[in-house]
Amino acid sequence: MQKGQSNFFIGGLYALMTAALLATQAPLSFLGAKQLSVAEFIAVTELVLLLCVPFMIWTRGSREQFLALLSSASNLAKFGVLLLIGLIGIVLYAFGLGRGHPVVIAAVLNLDPFWAAVIAYLVAGKRIPTRFLPLHSA
Repeated sequence: MQKGQSNFFIGGLYALMTAALLATQAPLSFLGAKQLSVAEFIAVTELVLLLCVPFMIWTRGSREQFLALLSSASNLAKFGVLLLIGLIGIVLYAFGLGRGHPVVIAAVLNLDPFWAAVIAYLVAGKRIPTRFLPLHSA
């Protein structure tokens, strides 16, 4: 198998795994939210995200980039702004969606990646890296 094909295969596997995890996220989050208080639910969610950091910095290149991000004062200020925006968003979600219809709540929450990309572009000036796939292979 050629290197380009294996990358598409691995990318396809990642995409399928992501789709499966996203499909199970809402039902499992709903069950967790019913059993926990708001503060407990947010704490558990943030703890799980924190536990995922070692997987994100698994490779040497990722670790170097991660340390470079954390060692810059300007980046820490940007992280602080993003943290503040995220906290304001959580409070607004609690007030705005507290009595909403479940379909509307699911639609709004499913747009989180879009809004995260918009905020990252506005605050940090970073676009999400994309590339066009060839329409046909040679």
